[in-house]
Amino acid sequence: MFPVVDVTGWDVDQFEADGSDEKIWLIDPNTSLSALFKPNVRNDTAEQADHWPEKLASEVAQRLGVPAARIDLAVRNGKRGCVSYDVKPEFWELQPGHVLLSDHLGTHDPRDKHRAGHTLDNIRTVLHKFGPPPNSNLPPRFNAFDLFAGYLVLDAVIANRDRHSANWAVLLGPEETDRGLCPTYDHATSLGFHLTDDHRRRKLGNPVEWEAYLRNGTAHRFQDCRKVTLVEFARRGLEMLSEAVRAYWRDRVRDLGKDHLNMLASTTPEMSVEARTFAVELMDTNRRRLLDG
Repeated sequence: MFPVVDVTGWDVDQFEADGSDEKIWLIDPNTSLSALFKPNVRNDTAEQADHWPEKLASEVAQRLGVPAARIDLAVRNGKRGCVSYDVKPEFWELQPGHVLLSDHLGTHDPRDKHRAGHTLDNIRTVLHKFGPPPNSNLPPRFNAFDLFAGYLVLDAVIANRDRHSANWAVLLGPEETDRGLCPTYDHATSLGFHLTDDHRRRKLGNPVEWEAYLRNGTAHRFQDCRKVTLVEFARRGLEMLSEAVRAYWRDRVRDLGKDHLNMLASTTPEMSVEARTFAVELMDTNRRRLLDG
């Protein structure tokens, strides 16, 4: 099983900028790395929680070759949650996607219910001067949008519907040429996290309900995509890439077999049996849907 880290004794670095006393930046005493402790706030059970989707999603991202924030399951002062390690190298800054879009469009509100301006064309435009994250293991030909399409592939696999323009970012380093897409982060609202075990059993046992659930996994955080499935949206992103890069992501999806998914889910603690079963079936089905397109 993946470990659960007790971070009660870790020194506090800073509180979140919004003044929340829930999410706190801590310092790992073993590595001196900064990590954001994110307690479970909506639910805290083996059926419904925020922490195990974050952990499992990060492990799936790694298996796909998608740079992502490193996640550990954690407990602090009796509160369960996870720690998300800082994605910024030392002396680098993080700039959310909505800032880039605002600079490009003149205005962009990430809270706009119509998601105006949050389109693949605009994202490709604002990322044209950026590369992959520093020290990533991606092929040298990759640019930032090549990788962003990989984030969409990950979203489709794990059913992450929360890729709004504040949930992706770029990294700016000390030198003018230090520009890279930030590793992906914040995947708590994925993998059917909100369902009860009764709902999971019912959906898996009823083909009509299962298909309806898959159709409801939409890319609604993007402009005019309220009814576009995450799988279809990821395909749109892949079609904007060169043939070689598109083939790279398809190969990574193909290599993500159900045996790998079962292994990752089985080693993620604090999940119910039904949550594991549902997460694996959801990811494997979405993986096959991506390859069928």
